Amino acid sequence: MASSTLPPIEITEETKSYPRSLLDGEDIRRITERTACVFSKLPPEILTSIFRECAERIYLPICYPCSTVTMPWVLGQVCSSWKKFSENEPELWSSLTLSYTLVRDKVAFNQRVQETIIPRAKLEPISLTCSGRNYVESIVGPNFGGVIPMLVMPNLARFRHLSLSLDATALEPLISSSPILLKLLESVEIVYDRPFYGGPHNTMFEKRSITAFGFTPNLRKVRLQCRPYYRFVGENPVSLPWGQLTELSIDGGLPYSTVVTFLHSCVQLIRCHLFIEEEAVPCSNITLPRLQSISLDFNSSDSASSLLEILILPVLKDFRLCVDSFNPIYLQEILLAFLSRSECPLEYFELGYPYRNPIRDISVLLERMPRLRKLYLPILAPLTTPVIQRMIDGQLVPHLEAMHCSIPSLPMTLNLLEVRKSGRSPGAHESYRGIKCALIWGFDLQSKCVCGD
Repeated sequence: MASSTLPPIEITEETKSYPRSLLDGEDIRRITERTACVFSKLPPEILTSIFRECAERIYLPICYPCSTVTMPWVLGQVCSSWKKFSENEPELWSSLTLSYTLVRDKVAFNQRVQETIIPRAKLEPISLTCSGRNYVESIVGPNFGGVIPMLVMPNLARFRHLSLSLDATALEPLISSSPILLKLLESVEIVYDRPFYGGPHNTMFEKRSITAFGFTPNLRKVRLQCRPYYRFVGENPVSLPWGQLTELSIDGGLPYSTVVTFLHSCVQLIRCHLFIEEEAVPCSNITLPRLQSISLDFNSSDSASSLLEILILPVLKDFRLCVDSFNPIYLQEILLAFLSRSECPLEYFELGYPYRNPIRDISVLLERMPRLRKLYLPILAPLTTPVIQRMIDGQLVPHLEAMHCSIPSLPMTLNLLEVRKSGRSPGAHESYRGIKCALIWGFDLQSKCVCGD
């Protein structure tokens, strides 16, 4: 905790040394300023961290389920000086996390936040996160007390980061609103959730789209997600400046053709995550010249192969691929063609296939990744002892630093790597130079508890 620059006893003795006539007016003000508390000089971020632990441990009343907003309130309970300080530091109120799940009177809650909390941020850009699910429609209402018209829309021009995890009814005002200039907005997250009480399917996205974020010159990060069995409907549910985005995440809910259309426009992308459930349709090639990291999850092998056949990623470094089922021979051919077409300097490669052997010959694939540093393979990956020996000797993926996998010869491989690493055989250090650290089932081989003699 912060404390005074001088202990209270020293402050008292100092004031006693002054004549009685000087203990009033300007002199006492100077003494107070000189002995001001340290907390008045600390950055607000440090103060927030100090009270984060306290705010998370106390019982939050049902009418105040705001984890971030609660911290300044806790700060204000220390003393009147802390209260005055907390209420006059805009940085403490510029990041708000609101959860509506347990709030019964949402209208009163939104009104209190709008009238009491938002003004304390003053001119600071605001980061707002709203989430919640309707458990009982008759009690909590279908639109979270009008959170969009009461909180989001009046302050839309002040948001730097905006995250909305609400159902279709609550998101309705964003569709009916006209686009405005949002100079501060840098990231948007929309999680389209279905009502917990099992209401009818809302088709509001079928012919209309969210256009409130159309004029956002600084928008760079976008995440769109739909809960399982509930999805966006229509070709373009959200109108965004796709050409200026650097990070894009689409977690289901969009058809394959719509995702491909978005990717054609996202020429500035650096990081991308896609989860596609729909069947694929033929499309033209997509070149993303700046994309360095991509994560692809597919329910259908057809959509996976179709997208890999049209992607060209010349600077890709991190690549994660997961498909529920795939022909091993066909997958290997698709990946080899993708690597040859892109000629990317891949450093991280992960295959996630929970049910079957993903590829036929891992060594052929690894030969196309000479700069690989980290490798993650599923349980049934065809890693044989000769392949691992080539990794150790530096003949295959010479820059490999970490590997996570499980193979049938697990005990033998662990013992082999431990022996060569510890120098208990001739030429151990020379043969081990190709792989610095092997991670098998997440265990570090440098730890003595992993491998015995």
